[in-house]
Amino acid sequence: MPAPLLYLLGWPGVGKLTVAKELARRTGWRVVDNHFIADPIFYVIGADGSTPLPEGTRQLVGQVGDAIYEAMTRLAPAHLGFVLTKVLMDAPEDRDNFSRVERIAQQRGAVFLPVLLTCDEAGLRSRVTSPGRAERLKPRTEAILDRYFAQYTQLVPEHPHLLTIDTTALEPPQTAEMILSHLASMTAAQ
Repeated sequence: MPAPLLYLLGWPGVGKLTVAKELARRTGWRVVDNHFIADPIFYVIGADGSTPLPEGTRQLVGQVGDAIYEAMTRLAPAHLGFVLTKVLMDAPEDRDNFSRVERIAQQRGAVFLPVLLTCDEAGLRSRVTSPGRAERLKPRTEAILDRYFAQYTQLVPEHPHLLTIDTTALEPPQTAEMILSHLASMTAAQ
């Protein structure tokens, strides 16, 4: 199977990083989650996962992301698979980000699989407040989740291979298995 580039998308608390880690455990692929990119900046500015971020934070995080994306495109060996994670909003910059990640896959000769993870609101609320989220400086209050819901519409990419999985009642290994099965059927058809 060619080295894939998977893009796990969804609201905070949906399980993107947990599923990405399960996929990496099974396959050896590299996880580049949104906090891998954002946390160096979050750490320096003292982000706590509860307080709104200061103006200009997103731009600096974008610069870190640019460097990582360039390394994936120009320097990473073609045999390495990647699992990226992110919350994407229905806004021009996030649509551009999605297209950019798809171009990275194309430049690497990788199979590109976007995966939208969903979860019911009660599940998101219980997950977003779990103590383990503080370690990665992730949003971890229901108030921040409410702000996401009130201010943003989640991007649902129009892509022929988009896989949508409701994680409400699934354990991460089950979700990972569904993704791997879908990926296997995609590559068998190519």
